[in-house]
Amino acid sequence: MRGRPSMFARRMLAVGLSLAALALAGCARPEPPPGGPPDLEPPVILASAPDSGAIHVPRTDPIRVTFSKRMDRRSVEDYIFTSPPIRFGQLSWSGKEFQLTPLDSLRANTTYLAVIGSGARDVHGNGLARPENLVFSTGPSLAKGKIRGRVDSPRAGSAGIFVWVYEDALHADSTWGRDDPDYTVQTGGDGHFEIAGLSSGRQYSLHMFNDSNRNRAYDPETEYMLHVSRRITLSDSVPQDTGLVVTYVDPKTPGSVSGRLDTTLTSPKVAVRVECAADSGLNQTALPDLKGGFLLRATPPAKYRIYWFEDLDQDRQPGPAEPHGAAVEFELTPGEDIVDIRISREGPPVIASPRKDNKP
Repeated sequence: MRGRPSMFARRMLAVGLSLAALALAGCARPEPPPGGPPDLEPPVILASAPDSGAIHVPRTDPIRVTFSKRMDRRSVEDYIFTSPPIRFGQLSWSGKEFQLTPLDSLRANTTYLAVIGSGARDVHGNGLARPENLVFSTGPSLAKGKIRGRVDSPRAGSAGIFVWVYEDALHADSTWGRDDPDYTVQTGGDGHFEIAGLSSGRQYSLHMFNDSNRNRAYDPETEYMLHVSRRITLSDSVPQDTGLVVTYVDPKTPGSVSGRLDTTLTSPKVAVRVECAADSGLNQTALPDLKGGFLLRATPPAKYRIYWFEDLDQDRQPGPAEPHGAAVEFELTPGEDIVDIRISREGPPVIASPRKDNKP
């Protein structure tokens, strides 16, 4: 991991180090099936103690979770999140049951959210179909606040995106992504997420990132965090906000450019050139196939110009003595695929069909 880990990640690391002997002794490794078809069924949670929705939970009782299948224990231990954070003094397994014992007494009259994230897998590598939320209270009632929404991420995939929630009164904007979040959840396979057990009369901000290196921390040097512009305020009369839809696209996400040359240009010496005036390092040359088709993959978002040229010396670079056609300018947005560009000797290239933007 590059950059400074979050405090939550450091706490999880400290717990892991303190329990290294236990983890090494009990850690199950993914196992191939002994025979027959591969096991592709995702595990589910059969039971938990306390049960979700429980009140008057004793403040020193362990949390127990029973799975339908034998689990890859390290993945479960790595992908359990509690809000407010709980320090655990012991993590133990008995078959398919996972037990966490708090190091300190839980807070009195407090609603807790425990999330088992989609990174938790069984011994065959099957992840949970969706993150599982467990809400309980040490007091006589549950906080009724809830935020539910969906994240659409065309390129990164909508599953497993982290959603960090900050209570605005407790954090300055400048600390987003550096302070531990007040609540942590992950999106499911369909991109949906839910944060329950929130207090009403509070304002919250949401922040999302794709944990590309799976270290459960935000790394600003390599990962993009989307700060949702809409603040969410929950009140006693309106304790839930369930309509949030967010598109997550990293501004650096590359796209592609593709099209076809007409028959007057299909020769081994004709190439397609895409140039960026702002950054010559992004210039690319494509060699069309026998039918004139060309494709430029992994093209960074930028403004470009595209044209054909005769690559007489076959160095893939247009030279002053090499004939070339007229150019047309276009802009490639993050994660976009521009398709069906038609190139001929008559005039500049034409984008014959609308852009197929990956953003919903």
